[in-house]
Amino acid sequence: MKKGLLIGIIVIIVGGAAIGISLTFIFLTPSSGQLFTKITLDNNFPQAGRVFGTDVDGDGDIDVISASYGRGDIVWWENNELSFTQHIIEDNFPQVFFINVGDVDLDGDPDVLGPSWLGDEIAWWENNDSIFIKHTIALNYEEAYSINTYDVDLDGDNDILSTGTEEVTWWENDGNQNFAEHTISIGYPEILNEGHASIFAIDLDNDNDIDIITGSTSSVYIGEICCWENDGSNNFTKIELTTNYARVHSLQPIDMDDDGDIDICANSATLNTVDWFENLGNLTFSRHVVFSSFIEPNDVFPIDLDDDGDIDIIGAALDPNKISWFENNGSQVFTEYILTNTFNGASSCSAIDIDGDSDIDVLGTAWDADEVAIWIQN
Repeated sequence: MKKGLLIGIIVIIVGGAAIGISLTFIFLTPSSGQLFTKITLDNNFPQAGRVFGTDVDGDGDIDVISASYGRGDIVWWENNELSFTQHIIEDNFPQVFFINVGDVDLDGDPDVLGPSWLGDEIAWWENNDSIFIKHTIALNYEEAYSINTYDVDLDGDNDILSTGTEEVTWWENDGNQNFAEHTISIGYPEILNEGHASIFAIDLDNDNDIDIITGSTSSVYIGEICCWENDGSNNFTKIELTTNYARVHSLQPIDMDDDGDIDICANSATLNTVDWFENLGNLTFSRHVVFSSFIEPNDVFPIDLDDDGDIDIIGAALDPNKISWFENNGSQVFTEYILTNTFNGASSCSAIDIDGDSDIDVLGTAWDADEVAIWIQN
């Protein structure tokens, strides 16, 4: 088993290049009442991975960050009144897909975190006035898969969470962004070569400490969403929340039913479903199917898209080339509206107000089309 090594800092100079932008008007099913305009940021971004919107440069508008698995790049697009300029964060990070964004150093701007599957590396890039400085956390973290940041030990700084093919880890921040490795599990899941596409930290059982949630990504039917329950002293015990729920390419903790506890929104690419798991207390969850024929779902993102006070869900599905949103009627009954079904190999989605008009826009990437796009809600 390869283990993490703390090593030095590499400075990366950010480059910029203007790119072409195309606009297309997309009408959803009329009953949805939503109208979107598509803007393509890049259609030559090989095997595009996770995508996020955040204010990278602190100018008050929302920029876009994504990763290219095929090229090994992490990129941000600067937003200037919906005209976008590309800047390189990293151009040599092999097979990076499941990036994340968070304020690792608590200086008020968004940093970027990434795993390199081929390079067995996990790292974060410090945002220093839109110049990104690379900090490598581990150089031989076997088949690094996913990464996130959260204050796990509640000491006032942000720690880092990571998963590899058979490993779940949290990295304790000493307050100066030096990280000590704490292995939660080696050999999880019990299936060889099974990765973890998502990792989150949140108080799932409402006992005032921070638990960890992961989802396994096996290609077989044995699969699970797990809670790693914190005993209050940052010792973690595995609790299976689901079984036979395989290839969890994405999960998000959120209070779906507005009852004050944390539920889980997830997908299973083996079952071809989008689901939410209702928190019944005592780390017991009940599965509710949102949509049962969403073929090869790659991502889910819960958010109130239509501003009616309940949580809708946005999803990306690989085989039907779809970005869809599932409207919540307020009682957790969902209706699908297709944003696009020609987004070849839809691989990721998220949502945020890109244009500053107080409604929610949608971001997406397409693995086969090598595309990064946004849909502006009008």
